[in-house]
Amino acid sequence: MHRFRVRSLLLLGTLAVAAALLALAQRGGAADAPAARPRPAGDASVERALARPASLHFKAMPLAEVAARIAREHGFNVLLDHNALKDRRANEETPLNFDCDGVPLGAGLRFMLGQHDLNFVLPEDTDNVLVITSNDVAKGKLIVRVYKVPELIEPANEFSQVPADSTEIVQMITSVIAPPTWNSNGGTGSIACVGQTLVVSQTEDVQNQIAGLLAALDTSRRQQKTLLGGPPIRIEAPDVQRADEIIRRRLAERVGFQFRKAPLTDVVHWLRRQGIPTLLDSKAITDAGANEATPITLDQREMRLDRELKWLLGEADLGSYVDHGALVITSNEQLKNHLVTVVYPVGDLIYETAGDGPFPAPDTEPDFEPLIDLITSTVAPTSWDSAGGPGSISESRSANAIVFSQTEENHELVARLLEKLRAAKKAREPAAGPIRIDDKMPYSRIYSLPPLPQADRTPPSDADDTRLAEQYVTAIETLIDPGPGGWSGESVYIKAFPGRIAVRQSPAVHRRISDLLDAIRPTEQQPVFGIGAGGAF
Repeated sequence: MHRFRVRSLLLLGTLAVAAALLALAQRGGAADAPAARPRPAGDASVERALARPASLHFKAMPLAEVAARIAREHGFNVLLDHNALKDRRANEETPLNFDCDGVPLGAGLRFMLGQHDLNFVLPEDTDNVLVITSNDVAKGKLIVRVYKVPELIEPANEFSQVPADSTEIVQMITSVIAPPTWNSNGGTGSIACVGQTLVVSQTEDVQNQIAGLLAALDTSRRQQKTLLGGPPIRIEAPDVQRADEIIRRRLAERVGFQFRKAPLTDVVHWLRRQGIPTLLDSKAITDAGANEATPITLDQREMRLDRELKWLLGEADLGSYVDHGALVITSNEQLKNHLVTVVYPVGDLIYETAGDGPFPAPDTEPDFEPLIDLITSTVAPTSWDSAGGPGSISESRSANAIVFSQTEENHELVARLLEKLRAAKKAREPAAGPIRIDDKMPYSRIYSLPPLPQADRTPPSDADDTRLAEQYVTAIETLIDPGPGGWSGESVYIKAFPGRIAVRQSPAVHRRISDLLDAIRPTEQQPVFGIGAGGAF
């Protein structure tokens, strides 16, 4: 009994603090930012340097001299993994050719080394050091990170009473983020869901993609508390998204240019003069039978730049994509293998509506299957993994979203398809714009209660959990005013069960309850900690 009283006091204190924080946020107070994974100070300084735009100009410069110049100009140590270099038939004297301006140092360095099947890693046990090694070694260097994801495996959404299966998020990650690298597909990476926590052993690059995906899913989940549907959400880091978006906006402008049998390098220099950092994937271009001197001819006026480039480069069986703050010119074959993962909020397309109106019917479950079948059967059908292609698609009930990995061209086609579906839905329904949730229509939802700090390590009993849930009910009824309908009546209720509460109320009240519980439970999707590891766990 003493233990229960202590937990009850902890609950009331936590709820009171959460309510105060929410009230402050509603009055314009600052909200807490998600906590980032702690990293050594030196390692962080290397990461900051790698994120800054840089100029890299090397002409037949030996690898050792390139490493020394980068170390001197950017303020961190650069070491060579001689044994790994030897395995790739490289050494200190291997000549490097590279020419770029305005590209983030990390992206430019990884791209330049990739032309020789090399890469770099940041040792977690050593500060302020970058090691140049082989791609094989970089891919085999696994680290373990832990992600708390309670909201992504809790009751699926504002209208659903069915909790999301924890295997859903595991299957999504392994199907859309670097599928060949997971142990289920013959790779070395591994993932497990323990309660409300994901434990992942993967490379640094894949871990960053996972963190971006979880953050995008959480953004979709939060946005759709009040708005169903919305624009696509890319999984890159915010600074990368901003840099890429600047390039995409520039490519969408209408310009004219004239090239008559001009070498490919002239096109690159022209693009750079337009303020677009541009890289040549020399290895892929050579494999396609072209080179930097390949003549390019096109005479166009006032077309979108991206359309002009498609025609211009297509004549030489080449193409381009935007990645990490740069426009990359490569072969069409390589372009087919460059997949991008994007989260599409589709809450407005997966619910059965109430009557003739635009609002989802109460207590309905989302139906993703018709939408996924439509996408995979009409947009490049042979490009999906179900047909033997590289693209993959998955659903997230907790975020009211679909997530898929595809080429940029196919993403554009899917975006157009969704626009047409929404236009057709709008024509049938009396709603203008995105579908907004009716704040007056009650619906039911079951909330799993967030864990509270324990006064001791004795596991709580079902009776304790029931009494604690009753305390939640009392606190919620005290802190949240549901309006004229109150907390009890023919169409509304709030009830306590072991570890859960069941509520039937309006969406507006549900949002306030959800916000209150979010303020108590951990909300960050960033990893809680990282551990160096040599393999799967």
